[in-house]
Amino acid sequence: MVIDEIAEGNRLEFRDFGVFEVKHRAPRMAQNPKTLERVPVPAKRTVKFKAGRRMRESLEALPVTPNTTAATVNNARAAETQSEPKPQVHVNTGNAPAIIGSITREEAVVNS
Repeated sequence: MVIDEIAEGNRLEFRDFGVFEVKHRAPRMAQNPKTLERVPVPAKRTVKFKAGRRMRESLEALPVTPNTTAATVNNARAAETQSEPKPQVHVNTGNAPAIIGSITREEAVVNS
């Protein structure tokens, strides 16, 4: 029922909860970051949600806690790898000189 109303382009308001409405995005030109080629992006419709007064007040009343994001996880992993010594790897490829370097445990691959 909600999806049908939004699909028809209607604005739905739930008191104190929030408002769903359809937004129209104009066509535009974008750029592929890898090839730098200009790419046309067609016009489209999307749904916008705006939180109502009571929902905003409820969220503001909650205590602020640190959010676990990808950056937080990556920083923790970086700290772990800095504290652990990396195993030394020696690779001898026949007549070529041995290659010596450090890798993490995740990078180590065992060939069978």
